[in-house]
Amino acid sequence: MPRSLSVVVPAYNAASYLEEALESILNQSHPPDEVLVVDDGSEDNTVSIAARFPAPVQVLQQAKKGPWAARNFAVERAAGSILAFADADDICECMRFELQLNALSTADSPALVFGHMEEFLDRSRCGLQSAPSATTRVVPGLCPGTMTLTRASFDRCGPFPTQYKAAGFLAWYMRAKEKGVDTIMLNEIVLRRRIHNANSGLSENDSTPSFEYIQVLKSALERSRSKP
Repeated sequence: MPRSLSVVVPAYNAASYLEEALESILNQSHPPDEVLVVDDGSEDNTVSIAARFPAPVQVLQQAKKGPWAARNFAVERAAGSILAFADADDICECMRFELQLNALSTADSPALVFGHMEEFLDRSRCGLQSAPSATTRVVPGLCPGTMTLTRASFDRCGPFPTQYKAAGFLAWYMRAKEKGVDTIMLNEIVLRRRIHNANSGLSENDSTPSFEYIQVLKSALERSRSKP
């Protein structure tokens, strides 16, 4: 039986970018069966922009709890046996889901499928304290915005931890590795990631990401040492 694909898109004050992001998700060589946009208490017209799109786009709303809680909220309501995650300010390449579903179908064990991403500087909002040295670069996209996996694999790993501002994915990913879920990194570019001054963790004065990463790594090390 064909497996259905649900795409989860957390959105907070994403009115400037959401339309382009959703169009890139819908205009795929393998289109999704549903797209769950979770408005995380936005104060702009994010909801009205998402609501312009017909099915398979669905709009969910929650009080502001952060992107990790928004992703969990959508996963609980998703109907698909395959889950993909995308961010409201990024652009999916048109072959993304086809490539990733092909990789999942040939995987010998539970796996997370990622791909490379091209980062580009958004010159309309480039008031960054620390800007990239070049306008574009291609890097492995080990992040939620490029990830596709089966629901069974997600259930095996459990929901995203919501206590972190920046290190939520690292904590979840390390748990996935501990659960024996493999990583597949495609060589192809599957995402164009927008760099702008609202990206989390870009401020030079924000020490939260470094502190959280240390906490996550320390916890993982303690779990490893406690194993018989």
